[in-house]
Amino acid sequence: MAFKAIEKLNYRISELPDRVTGRSDYIKGYFDGNALQLMAAYNQLVDELNASGSAGKLGAVLYGSDSVKYIRLGSDNQIEVSDDGKEWVSSSGGGHVIYDKDGIAQVQRARLKFMGADVSDDGTYTVVTPFKGDKGDRGEKGDRGERGEIGPAGKVYIPSVDRDGQLMWELRDDTGIAIDAVNIKGIQGAQGEQGEKGDQGAQGIQGMQGPAGQDGEDGISLTIKGVFETLDELTRSVDSPAAGDGYAVGNDGNYRIYIWDAVHESFADMGSFGIMRGPRGPMGEQGPQGIQGIQGIQGKQGPRGLQGAMGVPGAQGLPTVVNGKTGQQIELDHTDVGAAAKEHVHTVDEITLLEEKLKEKADLSVSVEFTLFADDAFESGGYGCFRIENEAIHSDSVVHIAPAKNIGENGYKTYLMAHFICTRQEEGFIELTSYGNTPETDIRLSMSIGG
Repeated sequence: MAFKAIEKLNYRISELPDRVTGRSDYIKGYFDGNALQLMAAYNQLVDELNASGSAGKLGAVLYGSDSVKYIRLGSDNQIEVSDDGKEWVSSSGGGHVIYDKDGIAQVQRARLKFMGADVSDDGTYTVVTPFKGDKGDRGEKGDRGERGEIGPAGKVYIPSVDRDGQLMWELRDDTGIAIDAVNIKGIQGAQGEQGEKGDQGAQGIQGMQGPAGQDGEDGISLTIKGVFETLDELTRSVDSPAAGDGYAVGNDGNYRIYIWDAVHESFADMGSFGIMRGPRGPMGEQGPQGIQGIQGIQGKQGPRGLQGAMGVPGAQGLPTVVNGKTGQQIELDHTDVGAAAKEHVHTVDEITLLEEKLKEKADLSVSVEFTLFADDAFESGGYGCFRIENEAIHSDSVVHIAPAKNIGENGYKTYLMAHFICTRQEEGFIELTSYGNTPETDIRLSMSIGG
């Protein structure tokens, strides 16, 4: 800590009155008070100097210099000075001022530390040996030197061939004269074995386009019977697919089409169907009103009613005579009741009528044409949907949608761009979802219902 100066004595003699009577103790206290004040300050200084570590607390002040206010003996037995008591600098004059690579002077210290060098002492000198650094980058190529003088002529190897076809070499002085040409080709050897097949060559340039081929036959229509997110889900969900049944696999509008291959009993990948919903096209002109649809088919026969109660027994009947036969039990053959024989002939009209009746009873496939009205579309999941009702549709029916025969060229394009898929089927109706461009004009379609 710093020394504290005595700025004022507690007892000043000049402040006493000129005459003091009968107050000896008061006067003694005045004379002794200043001495006691000085003694207390002195004893405090002695205590501070005798205390452990007092030298580090007190410091020393050199008056007359603002840059040197503190002085101490450092750990290296070097005298160090400071202007704030925190940053210390060696005051030894035997060292050197050290500058860095940018020319900035560093703090002068009694110790030096070398990085990247080996330091040793040989008894007389402190030897600093820098470590060998990494190999530097290759320098730029120097300028080309001047052409040297032509040296003396050297020796060359001259080839020659004897009558047996031996090729020989002879070292001679270079005369600058070319030797005569000699044919060293021998007789043709025997046919060698065929070598291994080489690697395939590079792709050749594309040839010219050939003439246009003939138009192919009309293709069959494709009906997508369901949509699944993965192929695994498709194979687990569809138990008994029929040959040619198509399904879409994917999500977010990107689908691949799989067709059931009955020969290999697996779903064949028919490729990507692309984005199944494109941008909405412009509104087309409204077409003419379609004709009235055909009458729907007759509904199925209702269930058989419950058996009624047994009636009251009737009276005993009279004996009956049939074709001259009588008695309690009469055996009749087909001639007695006018039935046909076991082997008989029907006309063509009778057979045709019988087939039509059997077809109605068997509830076979029904095909109807109808108009899909654009105004009937409703949105579901971001796609346009249509509800088609028909009494012949059941939850387990096989429904196939295709263009009608009189759909027209524009209607057929609209059908293809719509990418219809049956996404819901219940009793009496189905729902078609357009995963492409939802039709904005009415189109004629054909629907076949089986089962």
